[in-house]
Amino acid sequence: MPGGRKRDIIDQFADLIVGSSDPSGLAERTLGIVMSLVHGRAGAVFTRQKDSLKLFASKGIDQHVLDGVEAVWKKHKDSLLDGQVFYAGDRESDRRLPKTPAGSPPGLVVLPVFPDRKSEMVAIMYVDSHDPHFCDPLDLKRISKFTRIVAKAVRDFDAGAYMSPKEVRKT
Repeated sequence: MPGGRKRDIIDQFADLIVGSSDPSGLAERTLGIVMSLVHGRAGAVFTRQKDSLKLFASKGIDQHVLDGVEAVWKKHKDSLLDGQVFYAGDRESDRRLPKTPAGSPPGLVVLPVFPDRKSEMVAIMYVDSHDPHFCDPLDLKRISKFTRIVAKAVRDFDAGAYMSPKEVRKT
């Protein structure tokens, strides 16, 4: 990893921790770091609302992201709920997903987000790339660690344990 890129990621991580009073901002900054690590094109966090998903935070998403998440959730919900990561390195040849429209990113990963090992899944984190096979097993393991930060953001939002920007200025 070139020195400049390493410094950029360290700066992003420092900003992530410092700015953690806004849960959706924390999730967006986490997505930014994950996308930097794997050369991602777009990323999103969707919270789990019973059997459906709701957009919580995003970076660079488009209709391809929404379609990809819907397809993975519809077909692989049970394995995600069991904690399994869904990775399609080449969507064109991956038979687990429906045919993709022209312009769709060739690779995607969907990671389940759990606050801890004993809790239920609270969200999913999605990242895609224009590069096929953009994640190797080490990358998947590395970015899976960021789901703990996303879980914190989702839980803080659900608990109302954050201050709005107006409240921060008053204090």
